[in-house]
Amino acid sequence: MLRGSSYSYKYINGNYLVTFSGGDLKKMAFRKGEDLIANFPDSIDLKISNRCSRGCPFCHENSVTNGGVLDVERTIECLSQLPKLPLEFAIGGGNILESLPESNAIVDWLISRGHRVRCTIKYEDLFSLTDPQRELLKKFEGIGISIDKISNPILDEYISKKSNDFYCYEFESGVNRHFNELLFNIVESEKEGSLFSQLSRIERDHKLPKFVIHIIAGVFPIDKLKMLLENSNTPILILGYKQWGRAKNTGLPESMGEFERIIKQYLYENRYLVEAGKYDRRFTVFDNLALEQLHIKDSLTSDEWDTLYMGDEGTHSMYIDAVSGQYARNSRSPERVSWNEVGLIDYFKSLRNDSGNN
Repeated sequence: MLRGSSYSYKYINGNYLVTFSGGDLKKMAFRKGEDLIANFPDSIDLKISNRCSRGCPFCHENSVTNGGVLDVERTIECLSQLPKLPLEFAIGGGNILESLPESNAIVDWLISRGHRVRCTIKYEDLFSLTDPQRELLKKFEGIGISIDKISNPILDEYISKKSNDFYCYEFESGVNRHFNELLFNIVESEKEGSLFSQLSRIERDHKLPKFVIHIIAGVFPIDKLKMLLENSNTPILILGYKQWGRAKNTGLPESMGEFERIIKQYLYENRYLVEAGKYDRRFTVFDNLALEQLHIKDSLTSDEWDTLYMGDEGTHSMYIDAVSGQYARNSRSPERVSWNEVGLIDYFKSLRNDSGNN
C-alpha cells in the first residue's frame, strides 16, 4: 500500500510554527516575527541519480544513460545533520527507476527518520513498470507525474473528457475518469490489464495516495492546456522552463506567451467560483520560476499573494546534488558548494545573507 498523507503534525523551525493537516493536505507556517527565519530546511530537492535513458532535450540536470548515482553512505552522513522531523524530500534525478538499489536504500533511510518523501517520474514510465519499480513507488507519500507530451490514448481521453459528473468514481469505455484512481491502479496493479481492479477497496479505505501532475511552462502542449486545467481532479504543479543543463543558452519556448495568457484567464475565471463557494477542483500550484516567468503575482491581490506565496528559494528550502556531493539554493543555481567544505545546516543558514538566484 502506498504511504498516505492522512496524518497531521506540528513542529517549530526557527521563529515559525509549521502545521500540516492530512485531512485537507494543507501545510501552513505561522511566523512569530516579520521575517521567516528557519534554522533548517523544511523542504529539500534531492538529486540521487544522473542516470536516465530518455534524453529529453530540455533536461536541466543533463542526465544521460550511463549517468552516475549517489553514494548512499556519504549521503546518509550528510542528511543525518537534519533533525528527525517530517521534513519534505523531493527525490529525483535522472530517473530513479533506473537505479533501484540506491533509490530503495536512501528512500528507506529517509522514511526511517520520519521524513516525508515524494518523487517525480515520467508519465511514459508508468506503462512499462517492472514489479521492483512498482514496489519502490509504493514507498512514496506523493508521486509527481511529469507530462511533456500526450503520447497515450488514456491520458488524451482523460484530458479531453468533458462531463458534468467527471469527478465521480465511474468508468466509461474502460477508461477511469478520475486520473488519481488511474494512477493508483497502475502503481498497485500486479497483472497487466487489471488497472481498475482496486476501486472498491480504495473507496472503502479512503487511503488515496497523493499524485500531482507536473507540467513545464511552454513545453506542455498548448492545445491541451486549457482542457487539462478545466478537467483535472488531480493537483497540477506548473514548473518554470529551466534554462540550465541541456536547455542552457536556449530561449524560452515560443508558446510561453500563450501559456501565460491561458493560465491567467483560468485564474481570473475561477477566482469568482472560489468566492462563491463553487470551486470543486484540486489545487493548481507553481514553483518559484514559473511564478516569475508567467508573472503570476500580477493576477493576485496583495493579500492573496501574502497569503499564498511560500517564500523565496533558500528561505526554507534548498537543493542537494547527492551525485556530485554539492549544495545549492536551487537546481538551476550555478553557485555550488561541496559538502566536503561545509556542513548542511551551516550552508543553509548562509543562504540568508546571499541573495542568490531566486
